[in-house]
Amino acid sequence: MTDAERLATLAKVRAARNAGFGLGALAAAAAIYQGSRGTFVVLVAGNAASYFGIAAGLAHAGVGKVAVLAGRAQHHAWRFVPDGRYVRTGLLSGVLSVHMTLLVVAMPLWFVRHTAMPKVFVGLLVAANTVLAALLQARFARPSSSVPGAVRSALWAGAALAGFGIACQLAQEPAAATEAVALAFVAVVLLTFAGLWQSASSWSLSYELADPGHRTAYLSTFQLGQSLQAVAAPWIITSVIFHARGGWLLFGVVVVTAGALVRFAAGQRS
Repeated sequence: MTDAERLATLAKVRAARNAGFGLGALAAAAAIYQGSRGTFVVLVAGNAASYFGIAAGLAHAGVGKVAVLAGRAQHHAWRFVPDGRYVRTGLLSGVLSVHMTLLVVAMPLWFVRHTAMPKVFVGLLVAANTVLAALLQARFARPSSSVPGAVRSALWAGAALAGFGIACQLAQEPAAATEAVALAFVAVVLLTFAGLWQSASSWSLSYELADPGHRTAYLSTFQLGQSLQAVAAPWIITSVIFHARGGWLLFGVVVVTAGALVRFAAGQRS
């Protein structure tokens, strides 16, 4: 599989994921608007049932059948990737992957608790994110087919995340409800762009900078940045950013810096 084909495949997978996520967000918005206990029970039960359908579909497609090639197992003396450049790039990419935490945790909490936006718009915001992601992921992935392109995408991801933070800061009360709603949709568009750029960038950097002979270990190491973000970001954002004066502006400085430093971490100095 060529680099372009690999990125196109990953983009299609993420687009399909976002399409399903968007349908779920619309269902959640309807449940929030209706507001009864029965509606939420049906929503949770339907979500649980969907996993059985997904599992049946994957089993039918033979996804669980893994071919094992004899004589290809390799044993290595080291368990950690001895490549500081690769580890630093993975950690910085992990910082930029904060768009995932922002979408499902920070954005809903911020706009419901700290702005005048009606809570029914939360589901619509998430749906807007997923529709845009499904439509644009392949287009945003193309420029990241090379390491220099992936580095530029990381920088753009940091800039878009900073713009998201500015929109959140401006939407804080005493901004009017209509202004808060408008800024919320500006924020979700910027957040979507950040996610598209960061995901495409990480696909390319994690693969191209890895040692071909130890690619599995390298790719696993690259994911540590994203895992650390998933653990730390919810607490940092809700406990620090939400309560600090100009907290979202501080957030913007951090993500822009992370996006800019990817160039140096990946060894692309010119």
